[in-house]
Amino acid sequence: MPKFSPGTNDLREAMELYSDLIYSIALSHLRYKADAEDVLQEVFLLYHSKSPVFESEAARKSWLIKTAVFKCRQFNDQPFNRNTERRDEMTITDMVSFDSPAESQVFKAVMELKEKYRIPLYMRCILGLSGAETAQALGLTENNVNVRVNRAKGMIKRKLGGEYFE
Repeated sequence: MPKFSPGTNDLREAMELYSDLIYSIALSHLRYKADAEDVLQEVFLLYHSKSPVFESEAARKSWLIKTAVFKCRQFNDQPFNRNTERRDEMTITDMVSFDSPAESQVFKAVMELKEKYRIPLYMRCILGLSGAETAQALGLTENNVNVRVNRAKGMIKRKLGGEYFE
């Protein structure tokens, strides 16, 4: 299998292929548009500056996802971002529009979950990543991801009293 390393064209291609995914992951972690945009830029800046070599497209995707999760955790660990009230900024729930009130209600319930449950559920059920991709990005076992996703689904069902994520 040929290896490839990123250049200018590869960076452009990676951004076209994965910007939406990386931005969604950052937004699900950080919940604020401006913060997610910062992380998106940091991920692709790191990609460009490090010029990593990958065995496959799946490895490149995995690296980008894992780097996004790491950058989000790094961002949240900064003293400025701890316990900060930022009600004036646009959050993820302000940005998304839905076809029905029920969809909006489910999404808001997902965003209210603790990060431990929200992130795996978001990555698996909303972004459609596999259990293995989610586990690798979060540094968990696939079984642990599945347990957290199932618990999160149960929390949503109990909160909303309906059948969701079937």
